[in-house]
Amino acid sequence: MMPLKKQSVLMHVLAVIFIHTVMAEDNQYFFQLTHNADYSLDSDKLLESFYQPIKFSKVGFSTFLKEEFNRPEYATDFIPHNLDIHVEQFLRWCNQSKQGIMHAHASFRLFTNKVKAAPYMTITPVIGITQRLPDLVQEYFVDVPVSVFAKLKKLIKRILFTAFNAHFDYFKAEPNKFLDTLANDIVEEIKSSELVQDQIDKEQLRSTLVRFLDTSIAKIVWSPLDQTDIWESFKELSHHLATLKNHEIITEDDLDDLLTTLTQRFVYFLELTGSDLSPDTLLTIETDLFSDNLTINQLPEQEEYITPKREHILKAIKTTQAKIMARSQGIITEIIPID
Repeated sequence: MMPLKKQSVLMHVLAVIFIHTVMAEDNQYFFQLTHNADYSLDSDKLLESFYQPIKFSKVGFSTFLKEEFNRPEYATDFIPHNLDIHVEQFLRWCNQSKQGIMHAHASFRLFTNKVKAAPYMTITPVIGITQRLPDLVQEYFVDVPVSVFAKLKKLIKRILFTAFNAHFDYFKAEPNKFLDTLANDIVEEIKSSELVQDQIDKEQLRSTLVRFLDTSIAKIVWSPLDQTDIWESFKELSHHLATLKNHEIITEDDLDDLLTTLTQRFVYFLELTGSDLSPDTLLTIETDLFSDNLTINQLPEQEEYITPKREHILKAIKTTQAKIMARSQGIITEIIPID
């Protein structure tokens, strides 16, 4: 019978070999997800039908939902690589047909829920739709024209004049009660005015848009085969997110939240398959992280003592570099503790 100590060592070695085998299979599957999916899309007639433009008639829209949108393949195979195609079509239809802000809100909700069903997202369509959002939704976030405030002023003036003219004696007798009633009347009138409703609709759309982006970013995957293009795509998406803030489509807090999601997703990628990146790629990323032009370096953290986004990526890079060096020297970096 084999001594207990030798059994433990053998079990440890077998466990390590098993881990590397599983990781290799996982990485291979990861590569297939990000590189081979286009081939399957081109070869599958069903998925090719998803590329057809949506017909925004009553019949065309219902047909799209029933025959394309509701199919499992739409979420698993089409959306991860082509999210921007139909989102853009929906938003352009909202603009051209003057459907209004709530239809844009409904469009973002529709595709947010579909992204939740997708197993992953490639970054290219996320970049694509983010880049085009200013053109697609800017009109919903324009400043309120001065004429609207003038109308609101006129409305309040009319309410005040009517109340004092009709109930001045009541005002002198019960000023507090009179003013309470008057204040309530003004609030109710303002709540029902177009100005307030437009602002409510705008904030609702902003919230839905941010949720759509955050859900999409949280599912992004990269392939190590792309090397420095991975980092370039990270920077490009960061830039387009900042552009949304510059257009006042999202707030600074929204931008910080989205960049945090993107950063954490990139860190996860480095932890998962970063050791398959070349040393030159890692060095390029590390050098860039100290650039003042990098979007994540231009936005202050929510609180003073919160670890900056750059530091999270730097830590992951250092760990990855150590793994690569250890691997080059024949050292196994994934260790299972032995009881």
